[in-house]
Amino acid sequence: SGPSVSVAAYPRHASPGPKAVRSYQPAPVTAAPCSARASPTSAGSPDRPLVRRLAASPSLEPVAIQAVPTETVVREPQVVREATSAVLVKAHPQAHSQAQIEPVAREVHVAAAAQSREEEAPVRRVQRQPQTSTPREALEHRLTEPEKVCYSDLEFVESLGSGEFGQVFRGVYKSEEVAIKHLYWDDTVSERVMRDLAKEIEAFRNLRHKRLVRFIGACLEMPHLCLVTEYMPGGSLHYLLHVKKQQLPLLHATNMCMQIADGVMYLHSQNPIIVHRDLKSLNVVLDLSLNCKICDFGLTEPMERTHFTKRSNGGSPRYMAPELFDSKTKITEKIDLWAMACVFIEIYGGSVPYKSVSTLAELTREMLVHRRKPSIPRTIPEEVRQIIASCLHFDYRMRPKCKHVFEQLYTAKKQLREAGLL
Repeated sequence: SGPSVSVAAYPRHASPGPKAVRSYQPAPVTAAPCSARASPTSAGSPDRPLVRRLAASPSLEPVAIQAVPTETVVREPQVVREATSAVLVKAHPQAHSQAQIEPVAREVHVAAAAQSREEEAPVRRVQRQPQTSTPREALEHRLTEPEKVCYSDLEFVESLGSGEFGQVFRGVYKSEEVAIKHLYWDDTVSERVMRDLAKEIEAFRNLRHKRLVRFIGACLEMPHLCLVTEYMPGGSLHYLLHVKKQQLPLLHATNMCMQIADGVMYLHSQNPIIVHRDLKSLNVVLDLSLNCKICDFGLTEPMERTHFTKRSNGGSPRYMAPELFDSKTKITEKIDLWAMACVFIEIYGGSVPYKSVSTLAELTREMLVHRRKPSIPRTIPEEVRQIIASCLHFDYRMRPKCKHVFEQLYTAKKQLREAGLL
């Protein structure tokens, strides 16, 4: 439902009154010029019409005529024209041709139309002014009642990590173990924080897939802005691979890659296509059986038509596709394929992409000048190496769709099993 707008009543237009009659001069054919004096209505009788009497002349008898009452609301200039013509015809039956009446009617019509435009302009301006609401009010209006979280209902158990815009906690909400993303808040970043929170909520609150973390709700009580999602007790994939340094069996690594591809395939199957824009091992979380789910939809955007603009690259530079560094190349959902391939390399025992690079300028030079791709370890089976390499084409048009990657991983898994490697 849109904002309500109060519209002022239309003002009353002034009636032509006796001036229209006084300005008329009859044609000097058989009648002498006549004069008229208006008899105004008495005070206290607003509905009594004005009465005129024409002076006697050789060719005309005194005729009583009616003018448009001053209290009558004239909404259309056409009404003024017709009413004036009627008055003149009644007053001068011998001079009622269109040629004699039209000049006076035209003058009255132009004047009434100009006045009508002037008086209606403020009304139109009022109608165009929408009611404004704060970003917080707009977001709260979009949330359903089950999605609105009271801060007092949240229990914070332990901190899981922090970032530029907030801190993530393990907590409890209505007897369910949850992840709570508590955003930093102060007067200098209030609008930006609310905008980012609204964007992240809208990005995935309606997405339902077994490979995406589930959105539970949001707390919009100032200054406690929180995003509540499903909790994954296995921690992040990055922590498993690069902090605990766990080597995954080939079968488990292949299953994890298929699970991630399944989640990205779901995003890319939406209409319009949903582009995650920040795929990395830190944004893949695990349950206790090491099954994967994708999280952190803060940069997720719908891709309208064929591409979206580089309003803000965002993302993590090491995982960013080359076109995100090149202002001349358009951006498509294929940026997710590049980042996903980087995560696959990590899962099969490789390092984070461009591990030896320490600055953004150096990373840009490696990608755009030297055109160096992330290295694919030789220890990865050839069937999987080919899939990863296909996602790392510098020309985004050469990268496959995520659906094809998922199908190729399924085929590779079957081949590895038949070869006795799984």
